[in-house]
Amino acid sequence: MKQLKFKFLSFSCGVLAATVLAFVGFASGAETSNAADTKAAQAWRKIVDDGCNSYALSLGQYTECIEQRARELPPLDPAKREHFGELYDPARYLQCKKDGYRNDMGCERYALRRLEQPEYWPYTDVPPMKWPEAPKPSVYEQLQKKQLLVTAKDYFDELCKAEAGEFIYRVVEGVESIYQIRPRSEEFSNYRQTDPYVIEAPYFLEVWDDAPAGTLANSLLGYRYFEVTSQRDGLVQYRKYRQFHSSLKTEPSNAERFSRFSSTDGDKTLASTRKVHTDQLISHYGFTWRGISRQDDRKNGIAGGELAIVDLKTAEILAVKRSFKFRTNTQAHWAASKICPQDSNDTFRVHEFLTKVLKPDIQELKPKGSNCFC
Repeated sequence: MKQLKFKFLSFSCGVLAATVLAFVGFASGAETSNAADTKAAQAWRKIVDDGCNSYALSLGQYTECIEQRARELPPLDPAKREHFGELYDPARYLQCKKDGYRNDMGCERYALRRLEQPEYWPYTDVPPMKWPEAPKPSVYEQLQKKQLLVTAKDYFDELCKAEAGEFIYRVVEGVESIYQIRPRSEEFSNYRQTDPYVIEAPYFLEVWDDAPAGTLANSLLGYRYFEVTSQRDGLVQYRKYRQFHSSLKTEPSNAERFSRFSSTDGDKTLASTRKVHTDQLISHYGFTWRGISRQDDRKNGIAGGELAIVDLKTAEILAVKRSFKFRTNTQAHWAASKICPQDSNDTFRVHEFLTKVLKPDIQELKPKGSNCFC
């Protein structure tokens, strides 16, 4: 039965298998050209990055893949402990993969690392934005001094009282376009969700993360345009959708740093979304996010985050949203954790805060049946 399953999966992954074979030297002359070698190397790189979970690999290729991935895993850096999973151990990862079976995702807990999610600021001549500084003395230190730190729940409650909230310094009317400075990758796997460290800001993790930017744009009701770096416009995700315009599959030239999305009708569907590539933004304002660290927060099952709305040409912060999440059970998902009492929703809605500060030039009602930013 296992042999039949393997043959079926190998057949369905025939193209991938051919690519991998080309990489390791078994392909025909045409496939060993420079173009084929590059394509094969890219395919192999993706297989390694995806954890070698492909039945298209022979046993020898699979062993080579997991050994390569284990070699590439960096040693745990004590100075950046929160950037590695709780059980991070490259040697243990490799042994687990050798002892287990194909697609055994349980081994990934030993290879978990925080995702690198860069910001893409559009203007290099603008000074960096200055995030608010943490309170001094810290909330933790104040509680220690008053001898009030009894439980993790006490700490969480005091953090919410002292730091959480919406801080709006300036509201702008008639905004037609908005730029996403720091796109976020999806982090909804069970192992990432239950790990106390690797998710940088669980509070701002929403269902729209890693969605096509066109879908994200359609949820920003009222804005004419949504702009994002062309390096992260969700291109690979469109294959999940049956109906979408051909412009969503276009790729930018080297000079076109940004992708701009708009909708051709009032339905705000992915099918009506159009994308163009450009080297010039029309957005004057953008938004970004970051995780924030507080003393002994992760040890107590607490994680915080901040969202900032900023003037792209001056780096002026127009508003900041800050809050925290608390896992009452160390094995619980961050998605199911408690939020600060100031928040009315179980999941913080980024677009609600954006439209509160950057008033769209076209006020529209939320589509019937839509209850998520996705």
